[in-house]
Amino acid sequence: KSFITVMTAGKMYIKGGDLIIDIANRFPDYTFYFAGLNSLEGVQIPKNIVCLGFLSSVELNRWYSKTQFYIQISNTEGFGVAVCEAMLCECVPIVSNVNYLPTIVSETGFVLKKRSVELLEILINKALTADLEQLGKEARTRIIENFSIGNRASLLIGELTAK
Repeated sequence: KSFITVMTAGKMYIKGGDLIIDIANRFPDYTFYFAGLNSLEGVQIPKNIVCLGFLSSVELNRWYSKTQFYIQISNTEGFGVAVCEAMLCECVPIVSNVNYLPTIVSETGFVLKKRSVELLEILINKALTADLEQLGKEARTRIIENFSIGNRASLLIGELTAK
């Protein structure tokens, strides 16, 4: 099984990269892919973390389709477009409990309630025993039914015009 996350060098802590590095040490038989980074200079990384570098949207979708889980355990986040993209490729999401991420994921994935490597380990163990094929299909369906571009535009207009 493998995990993927989208990360940028300047936002390692903000995006939860430090927790992912810690958790990779606890799951040495699984591979963790960091998209958006060529390397993690100055950081001791385990052998099971692979930096994929910058990927085009086509390449990123291919990687989403190859992995079982998408991790986005940010400390702060906007809407969460990347998690939606991964869910469309049937990645089971593991996200932090910030902003809109839990709403996007709902029951189709796993939400880290508090920033803690111990809690993340418990959550990943739970995820590894789940019916990933079913959750992946549910994740894709959730995005299609709830977060299409047209639906998001309507929600945004509603928020902007609300009094």
